[in-house]
Amino acid sequence: MRSLAATEVLKLWEAGRHQRPAHRALTVLGMGYPELSPDRLAMLEVGARDARLFAMREKTFGDALDVFVECPHCGRELQLTLSTEELLVEAVDAGGSVGAQQIEIADYSICFRLPNSGDLAAVTDVDDVEDARRMLATRCLLSTTHNGRPIPADGLPDPVVREVEQRIEALDPQADVVIDLHCPDCEHRWDAVFDIASFFWAELQSCAQRLLREVHVLAKAYGWSEPEILSLTPARRRRYLSMVC
Repeated sequence: MRSLAATEVLKLWEAGRHQRPAHRALTVLGMGYPELSPDRLAMLEVGARDARLFAMREKTFGDALDVFVECPHCGRELQLTLSTEELLVEAVDAGGSVGAQQIEIADYSICFRLPNSGDLAAVTDVDDVEDARRMLATRCLLSTTHNGRPIPADGLPDPVVREVEQRIEALDPQADVVIDLHCPDCEHRWDAVFDIASFFWAELQSCAQRLLREVHVLAKAYGWSEPEILSLTPARRRRYLSMVC
């Protein structure tokens, strides 16, 4: 795994800008891990997928992540710098799989797996958070029985489904990274979910826009082609830009 080249950033931006988030994350991973097939990437459990995205992001933009959030109480914009190490769960295995899990809850016996990108894509349009959580958990059920007799997944009572959700969260903590935030103005404290897929994409999008501007300015000034400009090192591009602007 290596850092993304300028040409690859632009290819990702062009390919992913109209995709839904779950598919976009796979497009990004496909560029960073060409040795893995699209089907293999799609089957990665969400935590393993995100661990790979963290690795790609660190190779491309470094270890520091500048996060901007707004205090929900007073509206102040806060900036904090986090590191990849702070956001990675140490036990996560970016290449392995937890596999099928069997649990017993009261008179119910349930076999389930962890969610993957296909499951996330399936609940994208579900507006209600609780409905989306239940649908996600239900998709991951491999078999369900009550008193030894098979029952449909949608026949499970809500408390049993919530227990399955909790087991999934415990088994795949990298899929749900939460950061503790504190506003120095109003002293409000709250938790916020950190989504590496959307964070990394926002950075790639910003980088692509900057690269396009650089190509435009240098092509206009020197008559160079886009491949010629993008083949320059970032330091050389900045130096030429400083002489033009």
